[in-house]
Amino acid sequence: MKQFLFLTFTIVFFTVAQANHPTHVHPVQKKSATTRLGGGVLSKIGVQLFKQFDTLFKNMDGLAIVFDSSFSNGYGLEDATKFTNSTDNISVREGSYLLSIDGRKPPSIKDTLSLVLQQVTTNNYQLHVDGSFYVSNGVVPYIYDKYLSKDLEVKNKLNVFAFSIDTSKGNSYKNRFYVIFKPVPLPIKTISLKASLQGNNTLLQWQNNDHMIHFEIERSLNKGVFETVGIISNISASDYNLSFLDRNLLEGNYYYRLKAVNPRGEIGYSTGVVISVGRAGANYLFYPNPFGGKQLNIQLTNALKGKYYVDIHNWLGQLIDTEVFEHQGGSDNFQLNLEKQLIKGLYTIGIRNASGQRLYLTNMSVQQ
Repeated sequence: MKQFLFLTFTIVFFTVAQANHPTHVHPVQKKSATTRLGGGVLSKIGVQLFKQFDTLFKNMDGLAIVFDSSFSNGYGLEDATKFTNSTDNISVREGSYLLSIDGRKPPSIKDTLSLVLQQVTTNNYQLHVDGSFYVSNGVVPYIYDKYLSKDLEVKNKLNVFAFSIDTSKGNSYKNRFYVIFKPVPLPIKTISLKASLQGNNTLLQWQNNDHMIHFEIERSLNKGVFETVGIISNISASDYNLSFLDRNLLEGNYYYRLKAVNPRGEIGYSTGVVISVGRAGANYLFYPNPFGGKQLNIQLTNALKGKYYVDIHNWLGQLIDTEVFEHQGGSDNFQLNLEKQLIKGLYTIGIRNASGQRLYLTNMSVQQ
């Protein structure tokens, strides 16, 4: 028989694992450690689901992901199955099991853990993700939001991620959140990767200020799994301005980053950029940038006839406005009068068609 004591940042899970499954999980309030019976600190990530009640958010449910080399990545003695609440549940999926505690081997960049939201009852929630007890083994955890196509780094503290859902739309909460892992980047502070669209090709440009000798251009469709689409090697000190053209792209959002190797063989990653490719020959542009926060102009070039939706999210990822307009096809300019005056700050603005397919996504700032 194995015994483990897993403590989350506000909930303690005591699990007695014997035979083939844990027998019980008991919540206890206000503890903040992760230990094994017999001593020794375990690396772990705690996740809690908070729900809005009027102006306050209250804790509804939680889970822990615990890492140790003696654990397995399948369902085992170190795991605890989920006890379902009547409302507002969160768990982590392990094969066909939903778990409150997922004991795993130390993570790698290949690991993707699905967080499962069930019985949601309102629109506004928060994920409280505690990275205080996570011990890095060379990779950094992120929360990937599939619905908004963005990932959020889990830093070595309590991280609060606000999000909104529409209970009538399953894709706004089902299969939405994942825990992914990325390599700890080298401090490539001076490489600024820029991307521009040339027809259905992406031109990537950067300057080799850090004197790297090898670059791999990586691309992803979901910001979770990247593939190498180009390599630039044998770089000399005189090779300062570098570029790469990613050709013949289909419609969709493409995320790019650079994997760089220095002369000592150390590997680092640049910050990422996103580019949106419309159908062949179609282009979309919001202007001016920055703008005043009330009137937004959009230019459509060679776009299909139909209804279009413009979604505006704030820096927390919350949807704050959706505007709709009809396009007769071809090229045209539209001026959108937003429902509310946006305050000063950074926003993510995207356009999608009537079937919900996102055609273009960009960051814009409001200056007043």
